[in-house]
Amino acid sequence: MANVKRETAPAILPVTMTIKETAEALRCDQELVVAWSRRDEDPLPLRIAPSKKRGWFITSIEFMEWVERNCATRHDRERGLA
Repeated sequence: MANVKRETAPAILPVTMTIKETAEALRCDQELVVAWSRRDEDPLPLRIAPSKKRGWFITSIEFMEWVERNCATRHDRERGLA
């Protein structure tokens, strides 16, 4: 059988993500997401709308910026840099 290159759709983040969606994106449990939002240094910036009907959320832009600051790359981790 010939090598067949399969096209996959790029992952697209929604404009905002719930705590559950954030946990799924980071492959961790929701309690850890909440714990990260409560830490003193560079907390995960969870927000809540004034109506409080929707629950806590994070914007995808803030999520990606936080991930870049707080999650080591494989390269850095393998070289003991993180």
